Amino acid sequence: MRQLTISDLGVLLNSKTLASSTNYDQKNLQLVIKQIFLGLPVKPLLDAHPQINQWVDQLQSLVPEIFTLKKDKLLIDAHFSAPLPLDGDNVAIEISTNVAFEKKSVRLIEWAIRQPRLMRYDKVKLWVTSEYLMVPPEQLHLTILALHPKQAAKKHEIHWNQQRHEKTQQWLVSVLTEQPTPQEGEPSTVLVSPTVPSETVTPPLEEIEEVEI
Repeated sequence: MRQLTISDLGVLLNSKTLASSTNYDQKNLQLVIKQIFLGLPVKPLLDAHPQINQWVDQLQSLVPEIFTLKKDKLLIDAHFSAPLPLDGDNVAIEISTNVAFEKKSVRLIEWAIRQPRLMRYDKVKLWVTSEYLMVPPEQLHLTILALHPKQAAKKHEIHWNQQRHEKTQQWLVSVLTEQPTPQEGEPSTVLVSPTVPSETVTPPLEEIEEVEI
């Protein structure tokens, strides 16, 4: 079975904006969050990187509840994959995400240098998570924590549903059968990177490409 990542889908769409993140601060932030949940010391790294320290403070202010979750209730950089039904081909879509298991629902938590709005790659992650965990779409939601070096972090909550789930699956099938069907007003390059692929320059949020369904 072929395993395709979101980056692979970007290649199929010839999307120049979708690329693996090389942002130094973004990687360090993810490392710090992991260490916090493992109970490892983070002060030296925070002292050396004031921007990371600021982002951690903003995340703790926006979503304090996730910092009190037990280790088995929050998975950071969880890798999920789900098979996509195609005629004559076996394909699985693979993602990496942060996921919290709550009492009656599952929540994806995406902290990154990005727009605070729902993007196409968010929908792919929600689709895969629902399929992999066999969670009904209505029991799945997404918390977007949009970070920026010069602006305050923004929080946006998205509730998934069966209609969005089915539309995302149809879009994935159209991409992988080489029959893309963008909706009216959408550009052909509909996947964008959740982080800025630059180690030194971060554009304003309004310059980061986004796509709505």
